[in-house]
Amino acid sequence: MGCGYELEFSYITNPTHLDETLRGAISQVLRSIMFRTAAELPLEDCGCWMRIDQQADTRTGFIARQQESFGKTSVNPLTGIQSVSFQYGEMRGQKAYAEIMSKIPRHKFVLL
Repeated sequence: MGCGYELEFSYITNPTHLDETLRGAISQVLRSIMFRTAAELPLEDCGCWMRIDQQADTRTGFIARQQESFGKTSVNPLTGIQSVSFQYGEMRGQKAYAEIMSKIPRHKFVLL
């Protein structure tokens, strides 16, 4: 005969039950999500319309700005060819997300 156990977990999802500092951080979390979403939005796949600056031949607007990459540039000393490598987290929006989230207060709890 086997013994059965039932375990139930619950957590607070209503922001009014949170501490005031955590409640105030909700808008910052939403703001950081906005930056990261804009950075990672696949514009080619969705066919999204973007403003294009005809004089500079560049995309403009919030989404285009968050998708700017800051890659590492290196020059081959023998050939003089310049190469740029990109890694995850080097887009403007991804950096903004990480910076904002690093300043969000954390809720610590203790399991008894």
